[in-house]
Amino acid sequence: MPEYNNDEILICAVLSGSRGAFAQLIDNYQGFAFNLAMKFTGNNRELSEEITQDVFIKVLNNLKSYRNKSRFSTWMYRIIFNTAMTELRKTNKLVFFEKLEDEFDIPAEEDYCKLSGSDKQLMKIQIANAIKNLSHVDGLIIELYYFQDQTIDEICLILELRKENIKSRLFRARQKLREQLSGVYKSM
Repeated sequence: MPEYNNDEILICAVLSGSRGAFAQLIDNYQGFAFNLAMKFTGNNRELSEEITQDVFIKVLNNLKSYRNKSRFSTWMYRIIFNTAMTELRKTNKLVFFEKLEDEFDIPAEEDYCKLSGSDKQLMKIQIANAIKNLSHVDGLIIELYYFQDQTIDEICLILELRKENIKSRLFRARQKLREQLSGVYKSM
């Protein structure tokens, strides 16, 4: 089986009917899809496995619509997001940021470095709770921008919103977080 060294060649091979290329596409992106599904489902392994399988079926069925205007991972992220949201709405389990406090990495600032381990953990929980208090879309924009390292343009594609909307929502979400967290540093 040939090894495809970039997504564009790999996608062309899949579209030409190569089963080996599709197997490599799955190998290349299975971890990505599964990890995102785990994040969206609050680490529900069984549901994440189901979502991941559904994602690759959708990728295969819709690959001809990929236009190479953005990274393949961005296009696929949208499919993962939509599939996860559909499944979570069915089961009423929208749990987006339940485990965020475990993953939130606060920048190493002088004040933060002076805190004890329990104070640092408390701060992470307060930040995660502040994000949970944002609207669903604003919390998702924060998640995509800061934790998934997606660009504004990529977020536009994923959420199907205009660039101006993303920028203003990101700005307002940051303001809300600042307001909610204004006392966090002072109280420690």
